[in-house]
Amino acid sequence: MASKTNDIDVPENSDICIIGHEVIERGFKVKDEKVLNLMRTIKRKLRMKLKNNRLYVCEHHKEEYMKKRKSFERNVMMLSAMAAILFVVIFIVNVMSGDIWNIIRSILLGLLIFLMVPIFLFFVYVPAIEEKMTHVKEGKRPRSSQR
Repeated sequence: MASKTNDIDVPENSDICIIGHEVIERGFKVKDEKVLNLMRTIKRKLRMKLKNNRLYVCEHHKEEYMKKRKSFERNVMMLSAMAAILFVVIFIVNVMSGDIWNIIRSILLGLLIFLMVPIFLFFVYVPAIEEKMTHVKEGKRPRSSQR
């Protein structure tokens, strides 16, 4: 019995499916990872309103979630490999030129590339979920677990 909502209608402290944006009664809990904590911190620093919702993936959307998560993991591997290959090629070409400043520039460019990969992945992040289905309890959670 999920009720479809949009971002404006979602009440605070609700149990929400991250795929369907629905208030749910049971689902797979999203693991509380460092990336989610970073997102919350950024929102707090930008003085954006935090709704303190508990995040889940409902049974109905689990297959769609699994596709998105698999795609995200593939993107992590592909972007990391591409960045490493690009760095090695740039570095080798500049080492062959023999100019120390080209070598330094290639190292700095490589560092920039390696910094850009996590930034790009941050915007397409799909969090991991717990394997066990959870029955959502009504009511507010204790203050110590709110974020």
